[in-house]
Amino acid sequence: MRIKILKGYRPLACVALLFFLLCMPALADQEPDVTLGVTLRGIAYLPADSFTSGPVSGQFINAANGRTVPFRRGQPVQGFSALLDNGDGSFLALVDNGFGTRDNSADFLLRVYRIRPQFRTAAGGAGTLLIESFFTLHDPDHQLPFPVTADYEFYPVGEKNIPVDPRIRTGRLLTGSDFDPESFQRLPDGSLWFGDEFGPWLLHTDDTGRVLEPPVSLPGIMGPDHPGLENGEARVARSGGFEGMAIGPDNAILYPMLEKPLVGGGRKLAIFAFDPASRRFLQDAPDKPWLDYPLDEGSTSIGALTAYGKSGFLVIERDSREGPAALIKRIYRIDSAQRDDLGLLCKKQVVNLLNISDPARLGGETAAVFSFPFWTTESLVVIDEKTIIVLNDNNYPFGRGRQADEGEPDGSEMILLHVPGLRPPACG
Repeated sequence: MRIKILKGYRPLACVALLFFLLCMPALADQEPDVTLGVTLRGIAYLPADSFTSGPVSGQFINAANGRTVPFRRGQPVQGFSALLDNGDGSFLALVDNGFGTRDNSADFLLRVYRIRPQFRTAAGGAGTLLIESFFTLHDPDHQLPFPVTADYEFYPVGEKNIPVDPRIRTGRLLTGSDFDPESFQRLPDGSLWFGDEFGPWLLHTDDTGRVLEPPVSLPGIMGPDHPGLENGEARVARSGGFEGMAIGPDNAILYPMLEKPLVGGGRKLAIFAFDPASRRFLQDAPDKPWLDYPLDEGSTSIGALTAYGKSGFLVIERDSREGPAALIKRIYRIDSAQRDDLGLLCKKQVVNLLNISDPARLGGETAAVFSFPFWTTESLVVIDEKTIIVLNDNNYPFGRGRQADEGEPDGSEMILLHVPGLRPPACG
C-alpha cells in the first residue's frame, strides 16, 4: 500500500498513520454488522395448496385463511420441520405432526418427502420446489409399546365417531396423534433417527420409515403427552420436546435439543448427547444436559440445530410472531468449547432472517432486502462453509407470515443463502 503525504502535513500525517497502524488489529477483531454480506442467492417455492394421495385429512381442525375442511384431496404437503441433503440436488424433508396438536392431527400421516428445488437465481431458474416421492412412518411389527391411531376403530380424538381410514389400520401408519417428529438424522447404515416432541422420544426406523425398535425416552424427563407420565410431573412444556437434532462429524453421536426451556429451568435450552450404538444418553446424570443454550430476551424457542465444523453448530432462534409483527428470526453460531463462567454456550449471530440482502430482487420485493417472517422456520442445512439452505414450516392452513394482509395461507419457501460470517463465537 502506497501512502502519499502532502508537503506541510508530514508531522500530523505521521501521527495519524501511527494511530492507524496501532489500532488496526483491534479494529479487525471487532464483529461486523450481523447482516453484512448475508445474501439471498436462490429461492424455490411450493404453493400452499399442495396435496398428495392419502386419507381425508383436516377433519378435526377449523377452517382458516379461506380454506374449507376437511381436505378431501388427501394429505397436504406442509409442515416441513427438518431437511437432509441427499448430495444429488435433492433433499429428504420431514413433516411434523400436521395441524399443531395431538388432538387435531389423527388423520395426518407422518411422512418424509423427497424434494428437489429448482432455485430461481440471478442467472434464472424456475423457482419451484418439486415433490418426487415420499414414504410414511409405520409400525407393522408392533415395536411401539403403546396404542397408536391404527389400533382404534374410530379416531381417538374429536367426538370419536369417525372411523379410522382402512389404509392407516392395515399398514399401521403413524399419524400426528402418535408422534410429533421435528428433526431427523441419517446414520451410515441408512437408517433414520427422529427427534419427537411428545415424549420426548428418539425413534429409529429404516430408510422406508419402518419402526425398528421401541422409542427411547429421555431419562427422568417426560412431557405432558407421554403415556407413561400418569400422575407424574411433566418436566417438558407442551410442544417443548426435541426440536432440533444435529449429528456429529463422525456420524456416530446425535445431539437432540429441546425447543423450549424445561419447566422451572429458566431461560436456557438443553442440548443432550445420544449414542445410537449403545442406545443411551451420555450425560453424567440422567436429566443433566450436555450443553445449555441461553435464549435471547423476547425469544420463545428454537427451530433447528445443525452441525457446523468439528465442534460447532448453527441454531435457529425465534419469537412466536409472524409477518410484520415478527421481531426475532435469527441464526446463531455456537461451539461446544465456548462457554461463559456460568457454563452457558456463547453465541454469535450470523443471520438476521428478517433482513437479508437481495440485490437481484429474487424475493420479488421492490427493495433490495428480503425477509423471512414466518412463525416457524425449522429446516437448516449447511451446503458448504459459506452457504446454507433454510426452509419454513408453513403450518398449513394456519400460517400467514408472507401474506398477512391478504389472509392467504403460507406456502413452503426454500432459500439459498450466502453467509460469510460463520466464524466461531467468542465469550465475553
